[in-house]
Amino acid sequence: MFRFLKRLLILVCLMTAASNVAYADETMIDVGLFYGVNSQYPFGISSDTGFVFGSAEGDRITTLVDLSNYKSLKVYKAGYYENEKLVTTNATYYAGGNVKGAYTVRIGQSESNLSAVFDDFLAKKASAPEIMMVYDGQWYIAYGCYVNENAAITALNKLTDDYPNDMLSVMKQSRYQMVVCGDNMPLVSFNTSLQDFVFAAPLIEYDDIVYRHAIMAKRTKTSDYAVINHLPLDDYLYGVVPKEMSEGWPLEALKAQAVAARNFTLINMGSHMADGFDVCTTTDCQVYGGYFAENEEATKAVDATSNIVLKYQEEIASCYYHANSGGETEDISNIWSGDLPYIKGKKDPYSLGQPNATWTVTLDADTIESGLKSAGYNIGTYQGVRVEEVSDHGRVLKITFMGSKDNAVLLKENMRKIFGYTTVKSMYFSLEETAVGIAMKTSSRIENISEDSFYAMTSAGLSKVDDSAYAQQSSGISTIASAQKTSQRNTDGLTLYGKGYGHGLGMSQWGAKVMAESGMTFDKILTFYYTGTILDQID
Repeated sequence: MFRFLKRLLILVCLMTAASNVAYADETMIDVGLFYGVNSQYPFGISSDTGFVFGSAEGDRITTLVDLSNYKSLKVYKAGYYENEKLVTTNATYYAGGNVKGAYTVRIGQSESNLSAVFDDFLAKKASAPEIMMVYDGQWYIAYGCYVNENAAITALNKLTDDYPNDMLSVMKQSRYQMVVCGDNMPLVSFNTSLQDFVFAAPLIEYDDIVYRHAIMAKRTKTSDYAVINHLPLDDYLYGVVPKEMSEGWPLEALKAQAVAARNFTLINMGSHMADGFDVCTTTDCQVYGGYFAENEEATKAVDATSNIVLKYQEEIASCYYHANSGGETEDISNIWSGDLPYIKGKKDPYSLGQPNATWTVTLDADTIESGLKSAGYNIGTYQGVRVEEVSDHGRVLKITFMGSKDNAVLLKENMRKIFGYTTVKSMYFSLEETAVGIAMKTSSRIENISEDSFYAMTSAGLSKVDDSAYAQQSSGISTIASAQKTSQRNTDGLTLYGKGYGHGLGMSQWGAKVMAESGMTFDKILTFYYTGTILDQID
């Protein structure tokens, strides 16, 4: 108790209401670190400097309570809900205290402002560590977290003598309520659907990873709870660019990546709105590694391009990017749907000769049959494959897997989705080795190459070739009549001879590296891959 009172005395000096922290009108990003249905366990956060608990709105955090004396906090769900219904009969959900009870005893009246109940909270907390502040549209003081209403009523009856001058009532906390504890005692409970509350500190550790600025907790209909990193856009990019490009790459390539990532973020903000945040940390959005992923060169690239975006006709462009184009990028309509005039397929000699410019993979019959079956296609015994349609830029748009029972017709990127994006590295493949054994390669330094030209590495050096399909044979570069073998009847499996890694849209990262190494600046790299765009400042 003495230890707790000592902490409380420090908090009395430090706790203040309604001071503001501003981020100079910066765009703020909410990054989902963890989310999902029925994620019932609590999460912990820690900071060497302690925390500020506040409300977030735009680029401002309003400090509600200074918790700088608490170096670690644990955040719980207030009650376990299924389909919006509170579950109280199954004690498994509450075993070990992993979920707090949704019922509490309110002491006194509710108020619109925290300051109206704050002094009373401090006075009562000194003698009853189970006291907490609660926000559920209004602020009030409450005692305890109980699994069911009867337990809360029993507690209320026992509290009557302790608080004779206060009205006591049992309150059921909502589906969206979270309870924050320090020193194993509740501090504050808040409804995440009504307001955004954050725990702010310069650096915060969650799940063994350190993040900048603030952590937010939310409960939504699609996510039982979500842990979210709330921070300025460029600080977020500090942790994105190093995950997309290596530190040793040229600064101009890193700057191109920083602008592309900034554009991608701004275009995709709110893509996880149902889960309570803007973007996730995986390749579904952009890979984000937090503070420990940062490095000096990537940070320099982000700072050097701060507020710079790529625009097409005054609108921020959707800057998709990928690892390696394999020598030719693709139209967005051939990969997903819709059309963007600046995401068009074009020859890309800069990507040739780089990692994953070519690759080979074999899928055995069992893998094909089970993969298709998991995706809802029961073809029976695999009997072969037939390429039905290929884009003007070489990517397979339609492929049929033939079986003893049925055929499976896959369109665009569905084959990669079924068999794995790292297995089928791109849809830029052929069924015949000679059609894809292309040995086209850029020189170490390239100057003044027209985007309409295509180059091949021959014994004589880098040579210009026309739009025909070429392959490296033992005798040298030879023309191939057809770049795709249309069918294969090998019932043992399927071998793909591929080019490139990724969807092939927009900027090739390895291509950007080669361009930067040849002396091109980031603006030239970007406008090469995103046709018709210009650099501009964020409005």
